[in-house]
Amino acid sequence: MAGHWLNGLEYIMAEYTTVRGSRVIRVSKVGGGTLGRKYEGDWEVTVSDSGTVVLDDIISTGTPKYFHEVADLAEDFADDADEV
Repeated sequence: MAGHWLNGLEYIMAEYTTVRGSRVIRVSKVGGGTLGRKYEGDWEVTVSDSGTVVLDDIISTGTPKYFHEVADLAEDFADDADEV
């Protein structure tokens, strides 16, 4: 787990990584979490395609999501960014 700082406070983040074709998707739950459980709130996401970062952002969810579900959202957002 990695420590990140926000507003002067350190947050421990659970991390999830998946490889889908040429893409590597990394998802971290801001504030911490346990893989296999659902959470709402802020998620730090990074999507790389063939080594190039195509998305590096915070996704906020209003309904609880599993880590892999947020990875799906991040991939969809990266696809949308490719189309712009």
